[in-house]
Amino acid sequence: MTTATPIFFGPADRPLFGWVHQPEGRMSRGTAVLCPPLHREYISAHYSLRVLAEQLAERDITAIRFDYAGTGDSAGSGADPGHMEASEASIDHALRLAEDLGTTELVLVGMRMGALLAARAAARSPRVSALVLWDPCASGREFVREQIALFRLTYGKAKTVHDGTEVAGFVLTAETVEHLGTLVAPDANPTVERALLLTRPDRSRAGSFGVEESRVEDAVAEGQAELMDIEPFLSTLPASIGTIAGWLERVLPHERRAQKAPDGRDEVVLEGAPGAPVTERLVHIGADRLFGVVTTGAADPVGPWIVFLTSGNESHVGPNRMWVDLARRWAGLGLPCLRLDLSGMGDSPPRPGRPGHVERAPEAFQDVQDAVEQLARGAAAPPQVAPVVLVGLCSGAYQALDSAIDLRTQGAIAINPVLRFPPPEAGAGRVDPRRTLCRPIDESLRSAYRRLPNWKLVHLARQAYIAVGRLQARQKTAVRSLREMSAHGTDVLCICGRLEADALFEGSNVPTQPRVELAPRAHVEVIEGLDHGLIPEHHRRQVADLMTRHLVSHYGGEQGPGPFVAEAPADLVP
Repeated sequence: MTTATPIFFGPADRPLFGWVHQPEGRMSRGTAVLCPPLHREYISAHYSLRVLAEQLAERDITAIRFDYAGTGDSAGSGADPGHMEASEASIDHALRLAEDLGTTELVLVGMRMGALLAARAAARSPRVSALVLWDPCASGREFVREQIALFRLTYGKAKTVHDGTEVAGFVLTAETVEHLGTLVAPDANPTVERALLLTRPDRSRAGSFGVEESRVEDAVAEGQAELMDIEPFLSTLPASIGTIAGWLERVLPHERRAQKAPDGRDEVVLEGAPGAPVTERLVHIGADRLFGVVTTGAADPVGPWIVFLTSGNESHVGPNRMWVDLARRWAGLGLPCLRLDLSGMGDSPPRPGRPGHVERAPEAFQDVQDAVEQLARGAAAPPQVAPVVLVGLCSGAYQALDSAIDLRTQGAIAINPVLRFPPPEAGAGRVDPRRTLCRPIDESLRSAYRRLPNWKLVHLARQAYIAVGRLQARQKTAVRSLREMSAHGTDVLCICGRLEADALFEGSNVPTQPRVELAPRAHVEVIEGLDHGLIPEHHRRQVADLMTRHLVSHYGGEQGPGPFVAEAPADLVP
């Protein structure tokens, strides 16, 4: 049976996060270090890289996945000085981790900008014998220009609250843009004995990246458009995964050698808010070992657990890394946080007998229940109230609200909740009875969305949700459910754009206003023009500030003790 081990590794003061996937018995033919794309493209590629790593381990090839410095769960931020230098150094640290396992054959696999960075790393490391370049960027300058153009095509000239250059979901400092502009392929990669170059059918071949042409095999990057050119929640696994796994199985030596278990850490101290160090632990939840990251402050906690849920097909780092930033900020205010991957999503395994990577799967109810019950064991909470605040965006916002109804959590924060969707279990003829807020729509609508150009998709999808919802309105409105949650002691905050607010208030007589008080413990903040996925940076800041003020006012934060203290339960272990 293969093993997958999450670890912190690299510099003690700026640790990197990664996963080590090893074959059965840790008998390996070699190790592949997977270099992810940058920024929004990494969100789309995350699950595909996980699947590739799992397939390699099944073929007796160890795989290492990791987050560059200042990205994902690694320490730091993209605004740090020397960010791109640290990103390139991250690959070197991952290669050293591979060598420490006892690896004899080292391979670098990179996608998009990760391919360019991998080629440059191979030129620095004489140990790398093979290179896989998956839809590579020819240069950093080309990548930046493309990302800026795509962002401005969709959002126009964004309202700036920063000094950097904005791309989809991320802000690049002037230093980072300048450094990216200097990144080109190395002149030579003399130690690379063989390379696989996968090129999209609609793009020109990017060159050999310093590898002698006679050593380069060409292949088609199949399915790359369906992975990269659409919204992440609609992306599909590309056929290139099998191409890469098969190529590495063919070119690596057949001899298997014993490797060691990875020597990493499962707990590190990082900088949260300025001057507020936080501790992060890698944990597993429940019998099915859902993956999560716990963040706690240096001082004793003063309020409930904050549990961040995955949205769409994203991982526990949240939309554009928002959950990581907020967890480290809030933990410094005395609010312990858990970033949780729902089963089959992000880095969590699927439930036994269930498929993975299914958005809004019914087993998410059990996932949240397992997390809430495990966290509640260490808290002195009032009777009948689970000491947890559930936080989510889009599908995660729906799950936060519907799970809060069932579990009677202390609170729920829902950003742009979408309540109208085709439940995946409906194909079997029955909608899960735990779905209180869900307003089912036909799956054929979702299939139609996949065939639309990206710029039309979001607008038409939201209009369809609202139109179909008005035809299928039920007697029990979402507003009534939120009021009932308030009456049962759950603090509810919904933050919505106008379209999402109109859908939330559907069937009620509540007018859409900037702030709507539904009940003493339930209110809705309506932000005109709020992007559904919080792609523009000023939208993320606005929403983050609203949530922070809500939590501090309700549970104390830096202003003093909240209604009860949440402590880490003894069974919340790595």
